[in-house]
Amino acid sequence: MQEIIDNTQLKKFGIVLIIGLVAIFGLLFPFLKDHPLPLWPYVTASILLVPTLFKPQYLNFIYKPWMKLGHYLGWINTRIILGVIFYVLITPMGLFMRLFGKDPMDRGYLNNVDSYRKKSTQQPPSHMEKPF
Repeated sequence: MQEIIDNTQLKKFGIVLIIGLVAIFGLLFPFLKDHPLPLWPYVTASILLVPTLFKPQYLNFIYKPWMKLGHYLGWINTRIILGVIFYVLITPMGLFMRLFGKDPMDRGYLNNVDSYRKKSTQQPPSHMEKPF
């Protein structure tokens, strides 16, 4: 299935690419490393400016691989970030709660009860008038 990319989307991509190229490689890196300003980011941005403004379809050969790379990097980063959060934050919290006998779900088997249902308390209608 071929994805149709409209000119507006390609123009936005071209503008972001040009600004990012100049900002990162033309200004930020030379400033951080105390190097003179390089010429290549400005030349590349100038070359990309023409198709961005007049014929955005020519940016397809950059746009498609860039989006595919972004898709793969997003897939990898999601697994890494969620894995780190789970093993660094959630797992120790669960272990501490088990260690101290805390069970927020109040699980347990009781022999002498007919139902595990807990009655909810009815809030007055004025409770929702000013929630904050």
